[in-house]
Amino acid sequence: MAAIGNKVRLWLWGHRAPLSVFGVAVGMRLLYAWILLPWAAAAFNFDTAPGTDGYYHIADCLLQGAGFRFRPDFGETMFRLPGYPLFLCALWWLFGPTLWVVQAVQALIGGCTSLLIFHLGKRYFGWLVGLLAGLAFAFWPIDWTVCARYVTEPLYVFLLVLSLVLLLRLIERPRIGPAVVLGLIMGFASLVREVNVLLIPLLAAVVPLLPPAKGRRLKCVAALAATVMIAALVMLPWIVRGYRLTGSLVLPTTGGGVGLMYTTSLSKHPDYQGDLRDHARKVLWPEAKEVLFSHGIAENSGDYDSTYWWTFMSIKDEVRANLVLKEKALEEIRSDPMRFLRTVVGNALGFWFRGTTVSMSWLARLLFAPLLLMGATGFVASVRTGQKAAWVLLLLIAALNLVCAPTVAFVRYTLPATPALLLLAARGLTCLVPWLRGHENPDTSTAQESGARAVIH
Repeated sequence: MAAIGNKVRLWLWGHRAPLSVFGVAVGMRLLYAWILLPWAAAAFNFDTAPGTDGYYHIADCLLQGAGFRFRPDFGETMFRLPGYPLFLCALWWLFGPTLWVVQAVQALIGGCTSLLIFHLGKRYFGWLVGLLAGLAFAFWPIDWTVCARYVTEPLYVFLLVLSLVLLLRLIERPRIGPAVVLGLIMGFASLVREVNVLLIPLLAAVVPLLPPAKGRRLKCVAALAATVMIAALVMLPWIVRGYRLTGSLVLPTTGGGVGLMYTTSLSKHPDYQGDLRDHARKVLWPEAKEVLFSHGIAENSGDYDSTYWWTFMSIKDEVRANLVLKEKALEEIRSDPMRFLRTVVGNALGFWFRGTTVSMSWLARLLFAPLLLMGATGFVASVRTGQKAAWVLLLLIAALNLVCAPTVAFVRYTLPATPALLLLAARGLTCLVPWLRGHENPDTSTAQESGARAVIH
């Protein structure tokens, strides 16, 4: 027994860094969800509604056997993707439909994401970079807020970082087996967040051209082609369902029309600096409602004032609304393309600095202004020292920014790009702070093992 105890203590001491990252990440998310958020709500009298955004209601209908719809008396929907509602169904089937269970599991997911970030940093940039980046995500306040709510980001960010781990391994050794596993994960991630559908072909097309793939470009092309095919097969049942319901190819949601209209609505107010939620309530929804009603769509006006996606009693109306709003937005884009171009550029910046409220915008500026500077420093330093994984991190950041720019972008959407940015920023910090340079890449295996033996003995 003593020998087993010594081995356990040796293992714990030798893995104290990743265990600390995981523990801090889980603890901070539970502290926020269960203590800080309720206290602040009571002290400052604001609403702590968990932001169902329809996912709660779809999962509830699925558990009732009513199908994939927002309410049992509504038609089936394609507005929301199935990944997160199915995730909620699994949790509720096991533990019952309570928010605290979802918060606890999402806190664990946040801990696993922080652990993966630590692993990436340690493997490609050095132990200290991994520790700094992992702890930074553990203390990342934007992720605390989403882990306390019914939103897709905690699950999607974990899947994306796991995909990044596998993608970097695949570039090093292009093989079909890992490519298939990557395709399965990326395919499911595309059923959680629609942005991933655009991300997959973009990564597959560009990654083989990057410096890390030098000497293995053709093998990378073949492996990533297999990844794209497997991801498409994972999405196929959802695509078939959409075709069966609508008679047309809906990939992946019917939300594109309202997203595009949101951007054209913002383009009319290029200097808008206020609360985006207030802007949506006063500008976007009344305009969309007028357009839809003029086409005889969305007669269920009682629910329209609450949410766009609760409007439609049938899938046919939902599809028609998507097409009508998209065409309306395209008409405005064609009539004034320069105004739309300015908005796209504004969205590229808004991706980092625009919150849904004024206070959130200021928080975003305080967080991202120094991080982007350190990230740029870290990328340059990595390229100079031959740490080629930095190219893939930069591609991921740029791709996530790019696919959001033509629709609408605000700071919550930065979460999928945040792990890559934190890794580059941690690398930059080790260059900018002289004291850290000497501790950048210690021989952790021997140092930790000898330290553990010293403690035990």
